[in-house]
This record gives sequence, structure tokens and C-alpha cells, in this order.
Amino acid sequence: MPTRKRDMLADRPFWAWWLCLLLLNIPVTVNAGVDPYQVSVPVADQSSSARRAGERAALGRILIRLTGNPEVIERPELAAVLRAPQNLFVRSGYARITDPDLAAAHPEARWLLELEADRQGMLELLADAGIPAWTGRRPEILVVMLKEDDSGERTLLEPTSDEARALVRLGRDRGLPLVVPLLDLEDQLALDTSALWARFTDATAPLAKRYRPDAVVVLRLYQDAFGRWLADWEGEVGGETVGAAVEIESPQAAPAELVDRLASRLTARYALQLGGDSGSGETLWLQVDGLPRIEAYAGLMRYLQGVSGVRGVRLIQVRDRSLLLRLDSTDAGERLLDLLRLEARLEPRATPEYIGDVAIWRAVWLVDGG
Repeated sequence: MPTRKRDMLADRPFWAWWLCLLLLNIPVTVNAGVDPYQVSVPVADQSSSARRAGERAALGRILIRLTGNPEVIERPELAAVLRAPQNLFVRSGYARITDPDLAAAHPEARWLLELEADRQGMLELLADAGIPAWTGRRPEILVVMLKEDDSGERTLLEPTSDEARALVRLGRDRGLPLVVPLLDLEDQLALDTSALWARFTDATAPLAKRYRPDAVVVLRLYQDAFGRWLADWEGEVGGETVGAAVEIESPQAAPAELVDRLASRLTARYALQLGGDSGSGETLWLQVDGLPRIEAYAGLMRYLQGVSGVRGVRLIQVRDRSLLLRLDSTDAGERLLDLLRLEARLEPRATPEYIGDVAIWRAVWLVDGG
């Protein structure tokens, strides 16, 4: 109970309070980075049949991560490789299952088959099939989960709750690095549950300052007047508002709804067509300003040449510390700009400048050196 917690804190020795003060306001990084090409699949044993089934399941999960479409595994162009996917993996191994949630979900399994797919091979596969793919950096999203009980009291769900653990696990399965706040003393002192529930614009500011995620999403769980459970969420990712409201069977079903809809929404926005002949796609004119030295130029060129969806990069003009570049894209130029903004190494402006009918997108290189 809250009163009891205050009494327990009051009983702490004086030095403990000094320690708390020293720890407050120290930024926390919760590393939830997800490599979309690395997958761990539960298997019953290390037999060849279990391995083949695990490889098929792993490839299906990677395809869904890259395309955002759970139905991609039904595409006839991918049927042959899904039947025999072993040549697409470059690293494999086994590990014992130690996660209790995973063990409970797969009681028949004793091992994790850990696999890493060949990135270039996967991109060529999707390019040949004409299927768009999100190949770039995934934003780290902090999800704040609140629940209203029968009495109308609203509380923050702990990171150890079933819902929070399921959210992180399902996010990893779909290639989304989702994290939840620690809800330790610093969070408890900084957060206002009522303001979070009301989604006041500054309610998540303490979380953004402490955890430094790319985005914060607030998820609310509650029952309506008919006793039906509802979930709604809202946040801003890459300058675009994401959110939805759905009816769910129980609070435990909310993480799956959020993850599925969020993954599909973000992949639809950031996936690029990777194939096509040299006449497809668009040309993007990019002026990069303020490059400090030659190492920055070299780093910029290496980065752009490595971006999936960029067919070619040509330096057109150098003026002072600015470069005019021509980027030949395999998809629409503005879709490529969205991806570049998300990856946060280049910062293109919101609107272009025009020389005649040609749009010139000015941008700043955010990386110091190569």
C-alpha cells in the first residue's frame, strides 16, 4: 500500500537518501536493439528434422520482420526457398532454454536453435520477388502501460508484469526494439499517472529525458460500461502519429495487438522496393551542408552507398563545405528520405528548395568524422 511504502522509505538510513539523490537524473540506456537477421527458434532436440523445421520457422520470422506482412510466407515466389532455407543462413548454434516464459509457451522444446541469415541473400531474394523490405535501423520505442481496475484506479504496469514481458518478447519477434520503463524510485517521483492517462503533451518528458528512446507510446487498458476490455495507444514515431483503439479479450491480449499493428504500420512506411531495372525508381537531389572535414565526406559517401534502396550516388558539385549529390533510388525519393530521417545520420529538411522544376533537398550530416 502507498502509506506503507512511504514508511519504509522513511526508515532508511540517511546515507541511503544521499545515494538516491546521486542516482537521480542519470540517463539510463535500456538496450533493446534487434537485429532482424538473427533469430532464435525453440526446438525439441538437435535432430536433422527438428533443425529443418526450425530453419523454416526462422526464415518465415525474418521475412515477416523485413516486410511487415505475416502473409508474406504464403507468396508463391518464396515457396521453394521456404522449403529448403538452409543456404540462406551463415551462422547457427544451439543454446539451452532458460527463459521461463519461453519454456512455458513451448513445453515440448528444450533447445533454442540460434540462426543468422545472410543479409545480402535476403535482400536479393526479396528484390527478385518484387517485395518491399524495411532493411534499415529500427527505432527504439518506450511503451508506458497503464491499467484501470474495477474501482477506476489507474496504475502503471511494472516491467515484471505479464503484459510488459509479453510486449518486449513479441516486439523482438517482429523486429521491433520495444522497452518499458523501470518504474524505480526516480520514475515514481517523476511520473504523474493522471497526466499520462490524459496524455498531456509533457507527461512523458521525464521518460524521454531519462531513457532517450526514439519514441514514447502510451498504452491504456480499461473496461467500458459493458465490461468489455479495450486498449488504446498513441505516440509519435519519426514525426508521424501512431495509434489505435481496439477491443480485446483481456489485458494479456493487448501486447499482441499493439505489436502487430505497430510493426505493420512502420514497415509499410519505411519499406522500400529493392529491385527493378535501372529505369525504375526516382532520382533524389541532395545538398549536404556543413561538412567539417574530408573524413566526414568519406563517411557520408560510405553511408549512402550502403543504404539499401540507393542504386547509385554521384557527386555533382562541391561548394565551400556543401556537397550536391545525385542519388538514384530503387523507390520513390520521399520514401527514401523518410528512411534517412529515421536512421538519424542525415537530417533532411521538411521541404525542398526548387531550381526550376528540380527539387533540391538540403540536409545536415550528423556524424562527426567517418
